[in-house]
Amino acid sequence: MAVALTGRHDYAHRNYHVNAHFTLGRQLGDFLTYILLPFSCVLLPYAWGQSLILCVAKRGWLLQARSEFALEVALRYVAIADRDRWLQQWRLVELMEARDLWLCVAGRARSISKRISAESFPQPQIGLVMLGMHYGPTAIVLQMFREAGLGPRFVYRGIEAELWKLVPFQWVYSKLNVRYIRQSCEGRDITVPGARNKLESALQESGTPVILLDAPMARAGQSFRVKVLGVDTEFSGEGSQLLVERGARCVYYWMEVNAQGERLLRFRDSNRPQTAELLIQEFAGELSARLAGNSACWRLWHAADQFFRSQPGA
Repeated sequence: MAVALTGRHDYAHRNYHVNAHFTLGRQLGDFLTYILLPFSCVLLPYAWGQSLILCVAKRGWLLQARSEFALEVALRYVAIADRDRWLQQWRLVELMEARDLWLCVAGRARSISKRISAESFPQPQIGLVMLGMHYGPTAIVLQMFREAGLGPRFVYRGIEAELWKLVPFQWVYSKLNVRYIRQSCEGRDITVPGARNKLESALQESGTPVILLDAPMARAGQSFRVKVLGVDTEFSGEGSQLLVERGARCVYYWMEVNAQGERLLRFRDSNRPQTAELLIQEFAGELSARLAGNSACWRLWHAADQFFRSQPGA
């Protein structure tokens, strides 16, 4: 996906600590987080399921270790005044993301989207590209783009084979995620590797490529170094260069969410960036603003060491 053309972390594969030991506690946590709790929400009215998720996020017995690890990493880059509130927000985002996926696959996407406030969607047109980030519970965004007539064509990396042996419940969740992506994109999703040619064709066809730009680089290639939160960060230049060469109209989007789980989908039109570096700089500015505002909503703190190339003040 633009930078995610070479990224390792996306909707289909958000692998936390893939080298972690195969422990009973880890597998139980995955089962509760990605299977049992969200499936229970499918069986409940939406409001009841949301109350259940809020309660679990607040109590902290589920995802405790992972949220604390994310906090430990985040503290290297951002100031956090209320750590308990940060941990609760991080867990809420993770649990809502999993719940949303299950509801969407079960045909209940509308029960989510009708509760999300949204700014005016861009009008569908050839060459339009939606550029997002791993920020907030955003699985529902593909369905919202579809309802708005944008015909989303999500770009993502496939599931790595070793997931099944290391984290089987997350593998099941990832397979469900791929099913949802293909369903939302009506079979016109774009997978990595080999996405460049498909993305180039998509820019000349109906439908809207959807790209997450904040995925860490997974292989050597053209890249740009820019500042995020004042820290050197490396982004892939392959996808962004293609967007500029083809004159794509780029629109940044992100999902804001508060402590009660209320959401606002926002957009910023970048028009047509003149250079790939300018596009990346603009995106880095948007990401910096989001992280400075509510860093607990970023879902890639576990991969921050792959994303940031230096420490603050270095």
